[in-house]
Amino acid sequence: MSRYRKCGKPTCHCAREGDPGHGPKWVLVRSVDGGRRNWSIPEAALAQTREQVAEYRRFRQLLRELIDVSERLCETRLAERRAEPAKRGRRTPRSARRWA
Repeated sequence: MSRYRKCGKPTCHCAREGDPGHGPKWVLVRSVDGGRRNWSIPEAALAQTREQVAEYRRFRQLLRELIDVSERLCETRLAERRAEPAKRGRRTPRSARRWA
């Protein structure tokens, strides 16, 4: 995200009406522990940062897809179990258990 800011000096160009201010300054904004964290990104690292953010978004999408597939697999397995008849095994007589 690019940001422009005004320095607050009355004689600076940024104090004029319609001037966007100083910048652009590149900032990476992310939610961490319920709050927002801002990281300043130098112009030289801008391309690399964009690639890393794109890769992070791709990873998140793949993770969502994995979770969806896993949930469907679990639901299918549970449905198959419910459809199976209950197995009734023969119990070993008490006397046979005692001598085994």
